[in-house]
Amino acid sequence: MRQINWPEIYKPLEKVTPLLEDCGRLCNKKCCSLKESGKGVYLFPGEEVLFENDKSWCQIRDASEVSNYYTGEESLILDCTGECPRGKRPLVCRIFPMAPYLDQKGRLEVIFDPEAFFICPLVRLGDKAVLNSDFIEKVLQVWLDLIKNKEIRDRVEKYSERLDSEAKEPWKMLFEHEEK
Repeated sequence: MRQINWPEIYKPLEKVTPLLEDCGRLCNKKCCSLKESGKGVYLFPGEEVLFENDKSWCQIRDASEVSNYYTGEESLILDCTGECPRGKRPLVCRIFPMAPYLDQKGRLEVIFDPEAFFICPLVRLGDKAVLNSDFIEKVLQVWLDLIKNKEIRDRVEKYSERLDSEAKEPWKMLFEHEEK
């Protein structure tokens, strides 16, 4: 299996953000300040090694008892204090509020992460056209590289299947909005 060079994966996302201005001003940095017991961000296979020595602002824990977000009996969660060294943000934070999605034909796209609906006003707005196009392009570029790794691709496939299944749930109609 191909090893992932996480610092290289992070690089394209260093200087891009969802908006050309600080989107944290829209919601008072809700994505970073939601500190509930048992909540954190999921790490991808091998990403945890980047955080093992940073005990001052984060802690890694087993996520198998919480859920299998992307899949996996061996998922890990990074719990943080709500403030991190910006250059050390994990992938999920760097791509927020977007997520990878593989359609029925295996084509990759980046979509608004449905998990972010109650956190991010940009997701509730549902219009990708308001996002920084460079941000969307870089997120897609990163995922195109990541899904070359079988384990990552398997996780994205499972996540996409879960989204497809949930889209058929009647309660989802309460939150429907069309992505543009």
